[in-house]
Amino acid sequence: MIISKELFFDIQNRMDFIPYEQAKGWHDYTIEKYKCQVLYFVDDIVGPKICAWGLITVKLKLFRYVSIVGESRINTLTYKDYQKFYACLIEDLKNKYGLIFVTSNTVYEVDFELGIRLAGFLRPLNFFDSPLSIIIDFSNERPRKRIWKRQVREAGENQLLFKEIKNISFEDIMIFTDMYRELSRRKNLSGYLSREGLEKLFQDKRFKLFFVYKDNSVLAGRIVYVDRSESYDVYAANSDASRNIKGTTYFMMESIFTWLKQNGVKRFDFGRIPVGLRPANSVFEFKSHSGGEVVNYNGSWVYSRNKILEFVLAFYREFKGMRY
Repeated sequence: MIISKELFFDIQNRMDFIPYEQAKGWHDYTIEKYKCQVLYFVDDIVGPKICAWGLITVKLKLFRYVSIVGESRINTLTYKDYQKFYACLIEDLKNKYGLIFVTSNTVYEVDFELGIRLAGFLRPLNFFDSPLSIIIDFSNERPRKRIWKRQVREAGENQLLFKEIKNISFEDIMIFTDMYRELSRRKNLSGYLSREGLEKLFQDKRFKLFFVYKDNSVLAGRIVYVDRSESYDVYAANSDASRNIKGTTYFMMESIFTWLKQNGVKRFDFGRIPVGLRPANSVFEFKSHSGGEVVNYNGSWVYSRNKILEFVLAFYREFKGMRY
C-alpha cells in the first residue's frame, strides 16, 4: 500500500536490512539531483515485513512509469511475503502507470523470484543491466591475488595516507566531485555527481567518505555505505595525479577493508559490475583481485500494462547506450 514519507521512514527503521539505494540519504540525494517525485510502499502497516520507495519517471513526454531499486525488509521472508508486496504494488499502480520496474541488487534468492513472478512481474525486454557483483565475506575471507598484494606493497612504499573524513565539509565534497569528473573524463563515463545532493547524502551517517593522501594532496576518494554488518561500494573517484602513484586504488580498498573489519562489518559488496567484451572489463578485473566471490543479484523485473510502452523504453535505452 502507498503511505506517507514520514510513516515510511518510521517503518523502515524497524527493518533488519536496508540497502543503500533505499537509505534516507540516497533518497534525499536522488530527489535533489533529479527533482523527481517519489512514492512510498509497505506490505502491511501493523506488521510490516517489506517496504520500498520508488521514483515516478516521465520518458519522451509520452508515458510515466515507477521504478524501485531494492527493498528494505526483515531477515526472514518467504516467497508469499514477496508475492504479497509486489502484487499490492501492481494493484496500487496499474491504473495510473504503464510500467513498474523493480531492480533488486541483493544476492539471488529463489523465494524472491518465485514471489515476484507469482505477483505478475517478468524479466524485462532488452534490459542490459549486469546482475553480477563481487562480495567479500570478512568472516570467511579468501586471500587477495598476488597483483593486489604487490600493488598495496608498492603503495606503502609511496607513503600514502588513508583517512576517514568524519566532519564532511562542502570543500571535501568539491574535492571528491572534481576527482570524479577527472575519472569520468579519462574513462569516457556519463553521469555526474550533484554537490548539493551529496550534502544531503552525508546527513545520513551511514554514508562514509574516505580519502587517500600523498604529501597533503588528495589522490583518491571513496563513498561507502555501512549499515550494521553490511557495507556497499557507492562511488569512487581518482584524480589524474593518482595515475602516477602506483597502487593508490588498491591501497584505498585494502585500508577500507581494514576499517570495516575494525568496526564490526561482516560483508562488503562492490556493487553491480560490468562484464563483457568492453574496456569496462578493467573494473571487474580490479575487483576480482580482491579475492571476493562473484555473485548473482535478483536483478531487474517489470510489470507491463502495455507491451508497446516496454518496447519503446527498451529502444530508448538501446539508443542512449544505457546498458552494462
